[in-house]
Amino acid sequence: MIAIGSFVGFFVVQLPVLAVLVAGLVVLSSPARRLPGRSHQFARAGLIVLLAETLASIAWNIAFTQIVARTGFSMTQVGLAGSIVGFMLAVLFAAGLGLLIAAFATVRSFSSER
Repeated sequence: MIAIGSFVGFFVVQLPVLAVLVAGLVVLSSPARRLPGRSHQFARAGLIVLLAETLASIAWNIAFTQIVARTGFSMTQVGLAGSIVGFMLAVLFAAGLGLLIAAFATVRSFSSER
């Protein structure tokens, strides 16, 4: 029961993040494009990467809870796995954030050229 409770708590915290990322993709998909070409592509890619990172984080939370509860791994092994996955999730987050920053940076350079 503790595993389900921690998953629900984690999911409730991640739900607003999922909603914002999906809403951002919907806004970018609207016919009235608000961003020029390259900026639009960077923004969409950034949101998709961040959405993938959030979903992977939720999946890891489910798997981690099950690993701790049902396997005989030592705390060192569990800690190492957690560190590796945490690092990969951090890289995904940084990549998504970098793409969003690139989208805004290219908007500025595009508008200054006009």
